[in-house]
Amino acid sequence: MPTGISQIVITTKPDTEKPVVQIAYLQPSYPTPGEEFTLYFTAQDNLGIRDLYAQVYNSNGKLVTYGKVNKFPAEPGSGKPTNTFYTVELPPLKAGKYKVEVVAVDFYDNKAIASENLNIASPTSHPTSPSTTTTPSNGSSICGPALIVGLAALPLLLRKRGK
Repeated sequence: MPTGISQIVITTKPDTEKPVVQIAYLQPSYPTPGEEFTLYFTAQDNLGIRDLYAQVYNSNGKLVTYGKVNKFPAEPGSGKPTNTFYTVELPPLKAGKYKVEVVAVDFYDNKAIASENLNIASPTSHPTSPSTTTTPSNGSSICGPALIVGLAALPLLLRKRGK
């Protein structure tokens, strides 16, 4: 038995079934330039997965590399044998459009790929209208929808007061 990490898979017939990979979500949902982010996904196979990693492509379809690294390994969500949930920590990217691919390869070299398009944009301040948010000069805030409901109920209160 070789030293290091090993896994033995025994089967009586060739494996023709591809792994199944699905991207669940990103954390943060909208990555910002220059900040790391995490990709969460599920992966499973009938006999097991030998290799599981993510790759990032720029808008020109060119593989993004960080030094000599262009494959980012997946980490299992738990140590349980039935685990199908994984994460990949991705390094900071510049602003732009990218495609992230999660690749799963089983012991018979069957490959499955799931991809997600990313638009990494600089954080911008979203303009707010007075109908949604009002900020008094003393620094406290009033929720816009609650204020509108309160103003709508004001005539009813005044009418009852007048009777």
